[in-house]
Amino acid sequence: MKIAFIGQKGIPNIIGGVEKHVEEISTRLAARGHQVTVYNRFYCPQVGEEYQRVKLRRTFSINTKHLDTISHVFLSSLDAYLRDYDVIHYHGIGSSLLSFVPKFTKAKIVATIHALDYRFKKWNTLAKWFLKLGEKGSIRFPDKTVVVSNLLKNYIKERYQKEVVYIPNGITPQKTREIEIASRYNISKNNYILTVSRLIPDKKIHLLIKSLCQIKAKHKLIIVGKSSFTDQYAETLKLLAARYQRIIFTGAVFGEELREIYGNAYLFVFPSEQEGLSIALLEAMSYGICCLCSDIPENLESVGDCAFTFKNGDPDDLRRKLEMLLMNPHLVVEMGEKGRKRVLENYNWDHIVTQLEDLYKELY
Repeated sequence: MKIAFIGQKGIPNIIGGVEKHVEEISTRLAARGHQVTVYNRFYCPQVGEEYQRVKLRRTFSINTKHLDTISHVFLSSLDAYLRDYDVIHYHGIGSSLLSFVPKFTKAKIVATIHALDYRFKKWNTLAKWFLKLGEKGSIRFPDKTVVVSNLLKNYIKERYQKEVVYIPNGITPQKTREIEIASRYNISKNNYILTVSRLIPDKKIHLLIKSLCQIKAKHKLIIVGKSSFTDQYAETLKLLAARYQRIIFTGAVFGEELREIYGNAYLFVFPSEQEGLSIALLEAMSYGICCLCSDIPENLESVGDCAFTFKNGDPDDLRRKLEMLLMNPHLVVEMGEKGRKRVLENYNWDHIVTQLEDLYKELY
């Protein structure tokens, strides 16, 4: 089949859960013999016209907080309209608002809802209104709608009385790698706590920093990620971190270096208050790293009883759990292995791509 993906910023190595999702499924579909095109935004680093057999098409966008996605999706949809695709797959509710554009071609339209984006604090009232329209569009316009969590599936069924297809995010089984590249941060195995996230207020990284500042611990805190039109918040985090000299901001990290940082962490902490189904959390578990996350329903669906949790938004509970886990390494090891078994059994990219491939075939 000829398949196009629209809505993501781009691939490869672009930070973001949607981008990771698209990279994993598009490259696997291409490896299975499909002709796959991913629409990249013009400012994404150019790696050539193809990446692992996936064709990359760069289209323009108005690179501002509120116009970037909608402008890119509009121009990409017009381009897709003129091409002979069998499937055009939109990612995100903001993108799905325009999924009607290629409806009058032979292509079947699929949309994936990754999260209810209007709940994120970075959006103003008007942007949230458009995102809510996008949610409705993601149900009304596509031939099939996909969600990445059972929570989203139940929400759509209750609100719109429509059955959607559950296909989650996934992981690639990993082995721990020795510290080599990541030694630039002066870290060693088990001497640091890790969080991987976009630096936006909803991810609550400030809560983690404040809680850690109250603990007498030798462990460093490694924060992997960058802002997403939230530079002011990122600067606030760095000011907070000045109180605790063991905090290191790496920026966006990919490939071997990221795998090393994941695989040698003592503990992964994920304090986010808004999620769809976090790939960062699943990936941490895939390395056998013990996870401590907020007890929001989306995280609980991911981890089950295979991670430690703290009360969402409660710095005292987070501090207590951090202290407990830093003092009990045997619990950290046991829970890490338990989490690894869970994600290997339930969240595997190869199985997920087979589900998606079957869905595409059902449309013909």
